[in-house]
Amino acid sequence: MLLKAFVELIGESMYVEQDHIGPYVEITWVAGGMTGGSCWSGGADRPVIGEPEPDWTDLDKFLTEHCEKLSFIGYKKLMALTETGTRSDGGDYYGNYYEKGFRRLYLARLHDLLEEYELLPDE
Repeated sequence: MLLKAFVELIGESMYVEQDHIGPYVEITWVAGGMTGGSCWSGGADRPVIGEPEPDWTDLDKFLTEHCEKLSFIGYKKLMALTETGTRSDGGDYYGNYYEKGFRRLYLARLHDLLEEYELLPDE
């Protein structure tokens, strides 16, 4: 299966985004921040408690439906191809802001790994 067709197939079950590197899927969660700032009380003074990273259920569902023979070791290699980090929402005038954690997987990397394991879905 060509990469373009693979991206379209994934796009049927997950939201695919694009940047200068290529198409990707990602999960996000609240990783922290500060809140409590207002025009009456001044700047933000309460930390936002971050959430744990969620399970990537959409990706797991896709792999279960289309690549059911992917081994546990193969899945671990796939997760090693992901990128993680945080980004801030920029905040507001009073100093309130949220940090979002993310885990991103570029679809070319997923495609290549599944091709290596001969697990690409049939067209």
